[in-house]
Amino acid sequence: ITDDWQRTVDEILKSRQMGQNDRLAVELLKVGAVPPCFLSKWVPPERLIQGLRNPYMPLRYRLQLLERPAQEPTLEPRLQVAEAPETPLAVLEQLAGDLELPVRLAVKFNPSCPPQLIELVEGQRAVASNWNTSIEELAILEQSRWAWIRLAVAQNPSASQETLMQLAQDTVYRIQLAVAKNPATAPDVLAVLAAHEDTTIQALVAEHLNANEEILHQVFPTQKNILRNRKNLPVSILERIFHERTTEKPVWKDYQLRHLLLSQINTPPW
Repeated sequence: ITDDWQRTVDEILKSRQMGQNDRLAVELLKVGAVPPCFLSKWVPPERLIQGLRNPYMPLRYRLQLLERPAQEPTLEPRLQVAEAPETPLAVLEQLAGDLELPVRLAVKFNPSCPPQLIELVEGQRAVASNWNTSIEELAILEQSRWAWIRLAVAQNPSASQETLMQLAQDTVYRIQLAVAKNPATAPDVLAVLAAHEDTTIQALVAEHLNANEEILHQVFPTQKNILRNRKNLPVSILERIFHERTTEKPVWKDYQLRHLLLSQINTPPW
């Protein structure tokens, strides 16, 4: 069967509504050559990896199957792809800047990986991590396709607020987390992160020294315990805590509330 004919068949199959039966396709994958288009997006990555061990799987199908586990959020599928010697260069390039060290090492020692690729990624990482790197260079690296490079920029206190604002809206959670931890992150960026649905990021915003009064009110409903441990709380936050707590019991019965108010320098005289 010629390659041209096979490509034509593959294109026709992709355009058809086949009503995939994933259970059947996965079983067939163990013993025969199943075109990847027969496998829906719901097939677990470990099943695809099992299929890759099938000695009868044509190379063109193997390459297509390798692309899917490379995009999985869990470590093991990406690691398997990074270690496979037949993994195409385009997929190795994608994994060369993975956030997980085992994946990056697997790519680095993969016999199919050119040394120039590793030199490029590690070189960019060194520049992105350097506090003396210019804001212009960091702005360029912030757009890197590699999450490992963007993470380094998000952690760099020399990054501009425009760069940090972009990274605060990155699709990778660990990068958003890094922006919330960055001591140079300004209130405008913290305000975006304060609206995040994740309470861990909200907690980092509540602890951040650059969080202004408006931001503290923004995270108040979910981060009261964090706010109580801050020094120099604004008067409006102290009053909000006071009014909320005194609805439960009188202030003279609430030792924690009295201790908080007496230890804060902004507690109003009343």
